[in-house]
Amino acid sequence: MIKLFSLKQQKKDEESAGGNRTGAGGKKASAAQLRIQKDINELNLPKTCEINFPDDDDLLNFRLIISPDEGFYKGGKFVFSFKVGQGYPHDPPKVKCETMVYHPNIDLEGNVCLNILREDWKPVLTINSIIYGLQYLFLVSSFFTQRLAFVYGSSSNSQKTPTQTVAEFRGVRAVLTKNQNHN
Repeated sequence: MIKLFSLKQQKKDEESAGGNRTGAGGKKASAAQLRIQKDINELNLPKTCEINFPDDDDLLNFRLIISPDEGFYKGGKFVFSFKVGQGYPHDPPKVKCETMVYHPNIDLEGNVCLNILREDWKPVLTINSIIYGLQYLFLVSSFFTQRLAFVYGSSSNSQKTPTQTVAEFRGVRAVLTKNQNHN
C-alpha cells in the first residue's frame, strides 16, 4: 500500500520548504488533485474492498477490488477502474468494471449504472460514497439478478439455477453450498 500524507502534513512540509502547494514536478496542484488526496486520506474501506494504485504518484487513476462476502456474487473478485478528471469534484469520476460480470447495473463494456455517477452526482460526494454505492450494487441486486439469470437460463433450455448461471457468466470459481437454493 502506498504512503499517503494528510493534507495538513503536506501543507506543513511545503511551508517549511518555503513553497506554495505544488504537485509533482513543481507545478501547482489542481483542485482535483487536492480533493482526491483528501478523499483518499479519509477513505474508510469496507472489509470486502481494497484499493490499488498502479502508479504511486498518480492519485487520479486507481483500481478498486470488491470481493463480496454474501449473495450471488460471493466468492467473486470484481475490479473497477477509476479515472478522476480535472473537473473533480464538480464532475464525477469515470468508473468502469474491468471484470466481465452478469449484473443488471453493469453492461458488457463495463459501464456502471449508478445514479451518483451520473444525474445525482454532487460535489459533496466523495470516493468513499462511490465505493459504498458499488458495493451496494452487489448486495441488493440479488432479486433482479436472479430473475435475469432465470430468463437467461430458460432461453437456452438450461436446467441451471440462477446462481449457477451468474457464477458461470462472471468467469470465476464459485463456491456453491448444498444449502443454496435460489429457484
